[in-house]
Amino acid sequence: MPQSVVNLQSKFSLNNKLVNRRTLADLNMGESAYISVLAENLYTCKLLNLGLLPRARVTMVRVAPFGGACYIGLDGYQIAMRWEEARTIFIEEV
Repeated sequence: MPQSVVNLQSKFSLNNKLVNRRTLADLNMGESAYISVLAENLYTCKLLNLGLLPRARVTMVRVAPFGGACYIGLDGYQIAMRWEEARTIFIEEV
């Protein structure tokens, strides 16, 4: 999915004001959040099967060198995912 489409999906209108929503890709290393919703796309089924469900607590564990992937901590294990996948997962603050 092109990045511009993902950026449009991460914004929504609230009383005619454009508000940005944070995604999993916006987390800093060591920061935790709860998953609020997953955008429907090619990755949705894969991410749900990996346990990335709404209300699951996730932590940004580390980032691969040269921006290749990010590592997410979930229920005691780590998942490596592409940044474009992480941008489709909307989060809420802990």
